[in-house]
Amino acid sequence: MVPFGMVTVILYGDLKRRSGTDKLEIGIDEKPLIEILKQISERLGISDLIFREGKVRGELLILVDGADWNSLGLLDKPVKNDSTIKLIPIWHGG
Repeated sequence: MVPFGMVTVILYGDLKRRSGTDKLEIGIDEKPLIEILKQISERLGISDLIFREGKVRGELLILVDGADWNSLGLLDKPVKNDSTIKLIPIWHGG
C-alpha cells in the first residue's frame, strides 16, 4: 500500500461554477469518501452544494472510478489511491 496517494476530483455544473475550477488533485491516505468530500467542500467553499442538513445530498451523483458510490451507500468506504472522483449535480431549476 502506498503511504500517501492522490485522487483526481472532477467537478461539473454548479460545483464547477461556484468553485471556479473543474478539476483538482488532493492527497489522501485511502480515506473514506465522506472525509474526502468534507475536505473538498471546505477547501472550495461549496459545502452547501455537497451537504444538506449534515448529510451528502441525494441528488449528487458521486462516481468513483465509474461507480455511483452515493446511491450504493459507499460513503464510508476508503477510496483507493489514484482513483478518479466525479461530482455531478443532478438538480435543476424550474
